[in-house]
Amino acid sequence: MSNNSFLRNRISLTTLPLAGLLAVLGLLLRGPFGNPSNNPSAFAHAAASPNFGTAWVIILLGSVVRIYSLMVLFAILAQTRAARWVFWALLFSFVSEALFLSLTGILAFATPVAAKLYLQGDTGLINVLKAGFFSGPGLALLYPSGLIGTLGSILFSIAIYRSNLPVWAGIIYALTTPLLAFAPAFSYILELLGGVLLLVSGTWIAVAVWRHQPASETTSRTGQPSLMGQA
Repeated sequence: MSNNSFLRNRISLTTLPLAGLLAVLGLLLRGPFGNPSNNPSAFAHAAASPNFGTAWVIILLGSVVRIYSLMVLFAILAQTRAARWVFWALLFSFVSEALFLSLTGILAFATPVAAKLYLQGDTGLINVLKAGFFSGPGLALLYPSGLIGTLGSILFSIAIYRSNLPVWAGIIYALTTPLLAFAPAFSYILELLGGVLLLVSGTWIAVAVWRHQPASETTSRTGQPSLMGQA
């Protein structure tokens, strides 16, 4: 990788902490995520508020930014001895984010409209949401998305370790997807923690990459490129 290409990638990698920041902002704006199956009226009041749709748009944008940032991280780590791991990490993460985006669009644009109609007396649309998103087809996408994304995050963590980036940055990153994907069902605090950890690990990784030379200029003790110039 040339110096110019690596410089562009280092600048582009600032989108990884940006993805974390958008996740945190979206979650703070949205608040705890209720289930309409348990309390349709409370869910409708929350979803009809201006914050709900805006929050999910921010979360959606965060997912898009995260996809781009992971492609940049792949381009950087693919030049190191972590190339095999980072290929599968990107593949699983990309599939996970793509599945999640399809659900996020419903929450950002369709759910607020259905909630307002429910509050006006039309209860049918909330029932459609319960049947389509919070059970059956929705869960058939949501849980596989979380599991696939968790696997992708773990593989990225391994790739980060093998490229000699900070080990703890990779460990923290590995925790982000399971917390963001599964914690909403039982703990808003843990879900928010997932966003914070994405911001922290993304910042740590971006700073670490920024401080070190292109992988093509250094090698690990295995004789393969190493991002940090040390093994």
